Amino acid sequence: GEHIDLIFKLDNDTGYIKADPGQMEQVIMNLCVNARDAMPSGGQITIKTSNENITKYTINESIKIPDGKYICIKVSDTGQGMDNDTLSHIFEPFYTTKEVGKGTGLGLSTIYGIIKQSNGFIEVSSELGKGSIFKILLPESNDDIISNTLTKVDSKELLGHENIIIIEDEMIVRNVLLAVLKDFGYKVISANNGDEGLELCKSMKTSIDLIITDIVMPKKNGLDFYKEISVFTPNIKILFISGYTDKVNEIRNMDVHFLQKPFHNIELLKKVREILD
Repeated sequence: GEHIDLIFKLDNDTGYIKADPGQMEQVIMNLCVNARDAMPSGGQITIKTSNENITKYTINESIKIPDGKYICIKVSDTGQGMDNDTLSHIFEPFYTTKEVGKGTGLGLSTIYGIIKQSNGFIEVSSELGKGSIFKILLPESNDDIISNTLTKVDSKELLGHENIIIIEDEMIVRNVLLAVLKDFGYKVISANNGDEGLELCKSMKTSIDLIITDIVMPKKNGLDFYKEISVFTPNIKILFISGYTDKVNEIRNMDVHFLQKPFHNIELLKKVREILD
């Protein structure tokens, strides 16, 4: 948004890390979204990268970082900050300070898992009223550089041409879904909620091959949308996406598909092809 200043302080001489590019994108995006949400009246997000030589570095009493060369990524904000109690729970799954429908509590626990999987470390420092700093340390890698995690065979198998409608109230998520599916050949249009999605479906002059919809949304949610669209188009293919695990039980007996947030782009593409095929 225009109320946020995004500042980059990137070191051009950083080494390489061994990590999944899509997952690292997810890490940066989640940290920036959280920073934005912590600054409803505006502020500044700074993303900084650098090389660090680590010696005798500890995050807390239980985590000591092995000595060596690391790449450091810092994401800081000038937002509301966090108290010590919040900091002690920050990476726990389903822990969130946001109201229901605004956050799943999965973002930071997912980040923690990705960084740990990449043999890295993450720590956070914050103070109420003075913003937060997330510091990520990933070991420098001397392995050969892999430019693409998808083989040509995999890419070809995931291509499509079908008509897809996306219904998702979170703009960032919606835009990512649109970009990924369009890159792989699909014809995609989107709506912000179930009401808009219903009107879009009724106005479509071409066939709809698949609808991807979030479950928890303002106005008409995904489940209510499905009940109405099923009357209008009984055999429509539906893929529900949600970060709320309790929603799985609600759709268990429906003739629909489900993908748990957060998911990798490749998971989405494979699921779409599985449904359409």
